Amino acid sequence: MRCPNCGLDNTAGARFCARCGAELVAPVRDSLQPGQTMNRGQYRVTRRLGKGGMGAIYLAENTQAFNRPCVIKEMLAYFEPGEEHEARQRFEQEARTLAALKHPGIPDMYGYFSERGHNYIVMEYIEGENLESFVSAEDGSGERVRGKGIKAEEVVRYGVQICRVLDYLAQVKPEPVVHCDIKPANIIIDRNSQQAVLVDFGTAKARYLRSLLGRPDQDRDSVYGTVGYAPPELYRGQAVPKSDVFSLAATMYHLLTDDDPRDHPFKWPQMERMPAPLRLILQHALANEVDDRLDADQFRRQLEAHRASQAGTIRPITFPEGNLATTLTGVLDLSLRYWDYARRILYDGSLDAWLRHALHDPVAADRAAEAIKDHPDAPNAGLDDFLRGLNPRIPAPSLALSPRSVDLNTIPAGRTAVATLTLTNQGPGGSRGRVETSVPWLKVSPATYTLGPNESLALRLVVTGTQR
Repeated sequence: MRCPNCGLDNTAGARFCARCGAELVAPVRDSLQPGQTMNRGQYRVTRRLGKGGMGAIYLAENTQAFNRPCVIKEMLAYFEPGEEHEARQRFEQEARTLAALKHPGIPDMYGYFSERGHNYIVMEYIEGENLESFVSAEDGSGERVRGKGIKAEEVVRYGVQICRVLDYLAQVKPEPVVHCDIKPANIIIDRNSQQAVLVDFGTAKARYLRSLLGRPDQDRDSVYGTVGYAPPELYRGQAVPKSDVFSLAATMYHLLTDDDPRDHPFKWPQMERMPAPLRLILQHALANEVDDRLDADQFRRQLEAHRASQAGTIRPITFPEGNLATTLTGVLDLSLRYWDYARRILYDGSLDAWLRHALHDPVAADRAAEAIKDHPDAPNAGLDDFLRGLNPRIPAPSLALSPRSVDLNTIPAGRTAVATLTLTNQGPGGSRGRVETSVPWLKVSPATYTLGPNESLALRLVVTGTQR
């Protein structure tokens, strides 16, 4: 089948061009109309939201969940004729990978299904504007319409938030997830939380790029990324976590200068307009060679340092032993080290005030307020929620029980014996949960616990003798 976009003769029955990624069949969007139901009536299409690199995207309602809004998008499946079974297995594996992602900057995935030979994922609907609305663009008649513009400090703040998402994705096991198509249109600012959210994941596309001969396309969205934002290695069919760093830096350049990188890939003519410190950070993130490029954690730390320096006489927040924090990362690190103190400044409101008025980070401040609201009488749980919201990569705490075994000898039927065990949270972070037993003759109290790092709790065991 000949590709209408680049002219390549593809294998008969192929759905997508192996060179440019263009669809070789009528897009599925033509068959989805408002009011149409899918997956045996579970979802009802409301309207089309747009088109991503993976196909059309629709707003829908879940009729089995009180008409909750959701997003339905097609998952692009690469396969040759005869490989449908393998493609189906691959789709299900990728869907499970996406479903396991949990981060404030990533939409939740609700489910997946297949219908009429197409695969779909169902994800959380993020209500808000995408960053494309802030840059200039051509309207339907070809006229250039100026964007609303955006302040540099907001661009940096959103950049820091997306860096946290990328750092999280880079740690996914057994393989990192690479988005491969970061650009202004794929970052939405949540209207409720003001959190930057990375959308249009489609599949973890990088896993199959090595076997294809495609490349980013100048004129359309494709599975290979978007020209201007795509790094050089995507043109070679290679994608690594640092590929997303390049695309994020290109996105920030576009927002800061209103100079569209799609007009001149790998050239940044307006870079000199930026303050020197920010310019140097972006240049390091836009290095053509992967080994010379910042990773997401390095990029975030440099952006945070720049942000702090721009605040002028920013008032640091003080922790015990003379330790000072001037960034969100510093607060997180010191809170884990000085848990009791961090718990106190969270619940007395001083941390919220510092985040809001000194660091000028209303998203983090709102998250602190929500943690207190959700756990008004459990400060360990509140602080743990707040910190893990900032960094979901904090390892799960390690719990120790001592002694490991108790010998109560023989207990006559109807009589009881009591023993005490000590439960200790060895960190990092807080721990909370329930203590349950699997047999009716053993009771444990208390049945629930919340522990800060290195805190202990006495568990009372009551054993009742039974008739054999």
